[in-house]
Amino acid sequence: MRRDEIEGEINARKNILDNTDYQILRAIEDIFAADGITELLSALANAGREITQTIRLRKECRARINELEAMTPEDEQEEPPSEEEPAVEAEGDAE
Repeated sequence: MRRDEIEGEINARKNILDNTDYQILRAIEDIFAADGITELLSALANAGREITQTIRLRKECRARINELEAMTPEDEQEEPPSEEEPAVEAEGDAE
């Protein structure tokens, strides 16, 4: 991958994280705003149903971001050379 492709994927993953923050925050607010054990258990159960997939997606995004950020320039794949490269001249032909 080229550096611009890596940065593009990192930004896309970060956008997913930004766009799912509200789901996590809403679930946390419901849990901490619970009055009593019954409401707390209900909030926990609702959070589990509502955000399980979101949490999995966010974990995958973070793992991929970490992989991409750890890439070094040596990890980047160079573009293959074009097939129309000029022929190399023999040493005796240069004069």
